[in-house]
Order: sequence, then C-alpha cells, then structure tokens
Amino acid sequence: CGNIGGLDTGYEVHCACTKRGLERELPISNALIDMYAKCGLLPNARMIFDGLEGRDGISWNALVAGYAQIGESENVFLLFEKMIGEGTVPNIITYVILLNVCNHRGLVDKGQIFFEGMSKDYGITPMFEHHTCMVGLLGQAGHLESALEMVKEMPLWPDTGVWHCLLDACSKWGNFELGKTAFEKAMQLDDKDA
Repeated sequence: CGNIGGLDTGYEVHCACTKRGLERELPISNALIDMYAKCGLLPNARMIFDGLEGRDGISWNALVAGYAQIGESENVFLLFEKMIGEGTVPNIITYVILLNVCNHRGLVDKGQIFFEGMSKDYGITPMFEHHTCMVGLLGQAGHLESALEMVKEMPLWPDTGVWHCLLDACSKWGNFELGKTAFEKAMQLDDKDA
C-alpha cells in the first residue's frame, strides 16, 4: 500500500490488524510504519513507532526514510542519533538514507563523516549505492576531482547513472574536460542514451 500510495487500503489493513491484535507484532508494526511514512503521514508512522515496546533497524529505517522523503533532514539526523543512543546498530540502508539526505541538502562534510563512519564505526563496507550518493554530493558541491576519485573507488563498474551524476556536476561547474570523460564513459555503457 505504501509503495503504490494506497492509503485507503492501508487504513483497512491497519484496522484489520488492530482487530486481530496483530498491531503490536514487530513485523506488522514495521510494515505499518513504512506504509504511513511512504504515504507522507509521519504523525501516524510516529505514533506506531513510539508505541513499540521493542524496535529494530527496520523500524528506525522506515521512520527515518519517511522524514527524509518529506525533506525534514533535521529529524532524520536526530532520529539517527537517538537510534544509536538506544543501541540499535545502523545498517547499509540507514547509510543510504543518510547519504541521500546529505546529497539533497549539499552537506558535504556531514556526508563524508557518515561515509567514513559506516566502515570505521560499524564495519559496514560501502556498497555501490553509498559511492553513488557520494559522487553526487561531491560533484554538486564542486569537488569534481574527489567525485572522480570516488568513481574510481567504486566496488563495481560505474553505471550510466554515476556518469550522469558526474556529467551534471561538470555542467554545473563548467569543467569541460572531465565532463567530456564522463560523457564518453556513459556512451560506452549505452550509446542510445539521449
């Protein structure tokens, strides 16, 4: 229901879960938090979240992602700190959310702290998605050489999306030479890409 914006059906499912006494089951609660958050009803998601006796990483990620979706970055960072404070260990999804928020807000220093901290503090090896977020963040902030270095460090071969991020940044900052390289790399991957 959350993925397709089916809020009316989501309400019905929530009511059915409540009638059957299933609302307090963690997987059900997590699904409800996720559904309400994806539909932009953060007060509903927060009410369920706050009513949980025990939370796991899925609970936290669903709520954090909801706040990220509506652009409330301060709530994202506050919830992350609270999550850590309560002893829940972040995972790869948590860091994708955090890095995307940093990317959208242009928070380079904070993004670099998160990127480095995920492996240093929690032993999480940055995945392709984390590198892509950092390429976008560094590029849009004008750190084009650092963005290119991030592309070179990626665990998998960069896809056209990564090269588009770098190409967009080069366009924004007027770096023709690096833009030409990004364009050529994107064309090698998909020569029909408009």
